[in-house]
Amino acid sequence: MSSYTHFNIQFIPKKGKKVTQEDLCLLSNALFANSTWAEYSDSISSSWSGMFIFEIDESNNCVAFEITPIRAHYLTYILDDIRDQGNFEIRMICTYEEGNDWLEIYNEKGNHSTTCIYLFDEIRLTCFDDHKGGLPLGIFNKESLNQYSFKKICRYNSHCEFIENERSNEYNSLLSKCAIKERNNYILKKCSKQFPEVNWYSDSEVLNFMKKFENGNYKDTIKSVEFFYKSKLVRLYDCGEFKECFMLDNWFNLDNETFDNLKKY
Repeated sequence: MSSYTHFNIQFIPKKGKKVTQEDLCLLSNALFANSTWAEYSDSISSSWSGMFIFEIDESNNCVAFEITPIRAHYLTYILDDIRDQGNFEIRMICTYEEGNDWLEIYNEKGNHSTTCIYLFDEIRLTCFDDHKGGLPLGIFNKESLNQYSFKKICRYNSHCEFIENERSNEYNSLLSKCAIKERNNYILKKCSKQFPEVNWYSDSEVLNFMKKFENGNYKDTIKSVEFFYKSKLVRLYDCGEFKECFMLDNWFNLDNETFDNLKKY
């Protein structure tokens, strides 16, 4: 696995406790002022150069921590330390420079990991005004003149690596954070599109369509392809040869079976 990793972490209080400001302060000290791992803690505070989120997420009853990119070993030793203190279960989506996202769970039983599987329930196509057919109409239904959709709950893999388009003098400051509610806007405005490392979709018709789409079969017909889950955008192909896209997958569209499979351990 690559030494550079995007971490998307939820620190969940144990015993069903409600997350509090005290939890945020406790984790702030553990992550950014850790005396046991002082060198790594300093690196976490200063070596990142991209999206940085650290706040209470009441909707998921956790402290959310997201950082990119960073050398994995800066953080993993500290996470082991937080796990051993016994106050939080740690759930973590890891995106390395190559391959699919991984879910890692740190709890009293140890550390366990598996490949992330995400969900979408709709694909929307926008076609050029002068398109002359050639669409897979057996899959997509016409919604309006140039709009088509496919609606079905499907699963797929993703690779949510976020690379900044330009460097900023705001980097490496713990005061310069991105709010959870601004996460998608941040990625769409400040990050470059990425190549999907592995294109796997649970629906064979979608898989066949995407293979043709990414090979350029519809480059003169389709203007954009959008994937949604519960009306939230999770993947966007917006121009060009459609070999790269924005990947906006997050905890809300992670397949629950991913968690269920880890509960066996």
